[in-house]
Amino acid sequence: MRSYEYLKSIEVIYDKRGVGFFIAPKAKRIVKKIYKEDFIEKEVPTLIKKMKLLDIEIDDLKKRLEDSWEEE
Repeated sequence: MRSYEYLKSIEVIYDKRGVGFFIAPKAKRIVKKIYKEDFIEKEVPTLIKKMKLLDIEIDDLKKRLEDSWEEE
């Protein structure tokens, strides 16, 4: 599947015949959802494996995350 076909199939872009492709109004929401799902499916399991390997407790990570979140 070509890139434009894929983006059109997930409704990130739409085409106007003879004019071209345009970004759909809900494109940002769709892309954010895809990135979120990808992060949860791929990054979080890797993080958990590393935490177990390094004996990092969930509470330690939670504290760091909360502190960093407030700094942003």
